[in-house]
Amino acid sequence: MIDQNLLITIVSTIVIGVSAQMIAERTKIPSIIFLLGAGVIFGPDVLNLINPSLLGSALFVLTTLSVAIILFEGGLTLDIRNVRHVSASVINLITFGAIITWVGAAVVSWAILGFSWKIAILFGSLVIVTGPTVIGPLLRAVKITRGIRTILKWEGILIDPVGAIIAILTLGFFISEEPSLGGTIAGLGGRIIFGTLIGFMFGLFMNKLMRIKMSESVSTLSIFAVVFLMYGVSELILKESGIMSVTIAGIVMGNLKVPNLNIVKGFKEKLTILLVSVLFVLLAANLRISEIDFLGWDGVFVVLCLMFIVRPLNIFASVHEKNISFKEKLFLSWIAPRGIIAAAVASLFAFTLEQHGFKEASHLATLTFMTIAITVVLQGLTAKPLAKFLGVLQTGTSGIVILGGNNLGVAIARELSNNGIPVMILDSNRLNCLAAEREGIFAFCGNVLNDQVWDDMDLTNFGSFIAATSNNELNSLAALQAAQIFAKNKIYQIRNSYENEKHPFTLDMIAGNQNYNLSLDVMGISSSLQYGNSIIESVKPDWLNKEQTEKSIILFGIEKGKVLFSTDLKKLSSADNIIRIYNT
Repeated sequence: MIDQNLLITIVSTIVIGVSAQMIAERTKIPSIIFLLGAGVIFGPDVLNLINPSLLGSALFVLTTLSVAIILFEGGLTLDIRNVRHVSASVINLITFGAIITWVGAAVVSWAILGFSWKIAILFGSLVIVTGPTVIGPLLRAVKITRGIRTILKWEGILIDPVGAIIAILTLGFFISEEPSLGGTIAGLGGRIIFGTLIGFMFGLFMNKLMRIKMSESVSTLSIFAVVFLMYGVSELILKESGIMSVTIAGIVMGNLKVPNLNIVKGFKEKLTILLVSVLFVLLAANLRISEIDFLGWDGVFVVLCLMFIVRPLNIFASVHEKNISFKEKLFLSWIAPRGIIAAAVASLFAFTLEQHGFKEASHLATLTFMTIAITVVLQGLTAKPLAKFLGVLQTGTSGIVILGGNNLGVAIARELSNNGIPVMILDSNRLNCLAAEREGIFAFCGNVLNDQVWDDMDLTNFGSFIAATSNNELNSLAALQAAQIFAKNKIYQIRNSYENEKHPFTLDMIAGNQNYNLSLDVMGISSSLQYGNSIIESVKPDWLNKEQTEKSIILFGIEKGKVLFSTDLKKLSSADNIIRIYNT
């Protein structure tokens, strides 16, 4: 029979972790803050509801497997085709800049806390990463200028696997049982080569696996079974090679034309959220308040040195683009919150180092968690005020995202673009995206219901959203999803009204609609546009007094470079132009 206390620990961890995610989503505050706080509060030193020690060695296994899944996810999101567009500054940040952070963190922890050089160097390797799990929510909440937004986004995506691999290899170097330096270096190189080969082979295997005819649920689950198998095989053959293999496999999978890869990404996103929730609460509960007291203000001072000395050195040494101003570099210098990879790998280190007799292992994990907590809280809460003070907030929000690369959506986008309005087409059909791009309209291909898609889109200049597909249910779900990004009064949807409905579509029904909640047959209009029976065009307001008004569907007005989302003739009388669908 299961131990009652263990049952309470497991159930409480899941419920509290998911609750923390819910609160974070409602408050738009990074979930890591609530997860850390919940772990400490409900842990043994306070309420004693969650006791990780009851899990025994299972906690170490859970941590290692979670790190494997998280890093596999990181590899999946790394699109090599996009890396060539990454600026030189980002390349500098993940290479030369990573070394600056590594060395700087090692020096300050050694000098201030008196860590041994091995532990100090390991701490430096742990805090190299920032990560999209903390940068993504911050960028959604604070709309900064495009240049620094791009740098922060790509630094977070690329530094995760780079930093984790550096950290794991550093650990392998220090715990190597080889008697000579040459043997240690050879063993390190062997782990890199072996992990890369295993990862590449399993990546190709998973690509083949996804092409077998199976249900989406089973094929997706099979991928994650293979990830666990790959990690286990790598570790059994050569210890400390599993992290490299899962990361490489993710990169291989993410860059092949794998069928239903978006479904895999969607499932792994949900699985990762659950793993992060459970793991963070358990790891935070595993921290001892006595350890935090031991580090005390010296530990806080180490973190402040990372924020105010090491990070600025990194930025000013790495970012040399002429279009990045001094104030923008100051903002970049402030933003470097650490996330789940640092926490998970630090806990993994603590377990491993304790087995190898390192007395300072617990200090390493505690200082890493302290770094995460302080950077996320301080930088997360002050990012928007600082951006406003430095003048790096993006003020332009006139752009419109149109869901639906059908003929109607593309024609609307083209006419808006002709009137100087930034437009982006969002569609899951790559052919529709290509068709939009041939018309000179920027298109983003992805599933609107996938959170990762919203993280990947650059919405800096966009403030409005129109759901204009032929599927009413999808339009409604998309509007709910868009509410996480856009103000609710800037989200609009077209209601499809089909011929067989009780109230059929007529042009007269559209003309007086004041709420821009249009009701029309999207596919019917798209077909009409394709065969030349209708056109979308801009006209002057004096057209409103002419007889052909009844043959038109008013979409919106353009006034001083802004879109007026109204079909009320009176409200549009002051517009510079009116965009309409005209039935020829």
